[in-house]
Amino acid sequence: MLKAYFGDLANGRIGRARFVGLWLGLIGMALLAALAIVVALGAAVHLAAGDLEEVEAAVVPAIGIPAIVVLTLAGFAFLFANLNIVAKRARDIGWPGWLVAVLYLVLSGGASQAGEGGHGGTAGLGLVMMLVLAIIPANLFRRTPPDGQSSGRTSVPSSPRAR
Repeated sequence: MLKAYFGDLANGRIGRARFVGLWLGLIGMALLAALAIVVALGAAVHLAAGDLEEVEAAVVPAIGIPAIVVLTLAGFAFLFANLNIVAKRARDIGWPGWLVAVLYLVLSGGASQAGEGGHGGTAGLGLVMMLVLAIIPANLFRRTPPDGQSSGRTSVPSSPRAR
């Protein structure tokens, strides 16, 4: 599974079902990580008898900078894994992989910025692009067959005398 998220950067391909599974798996792992952080903070507050300021005073100096570094690295790992599966799915369709991944990044980032600015209407562009990638069949936009395979067409003589 790690190879699907972090391997085959230049020429990997994944089908529709596997793309959806990997995408949902990535979302699930991000939600589990967020839940683990919330549960840990809740347990710390409970152990301190509900005094949030006491927990903050004890925890922040002890793990402040390392926690920020770990969370930043984890965020970049999730982002890279997401872009890698988008690029692989785009290659499977016949589009340039990393160009589509950068477009997805711009649309998702631009949509979140526009949503914060109050413009609305663009908040779901990243989701729409992921759904489009999940629906389009493989090799739909490919000009040449993958891996140098023949297209299956054979030349048939026009008349029996042409042999």
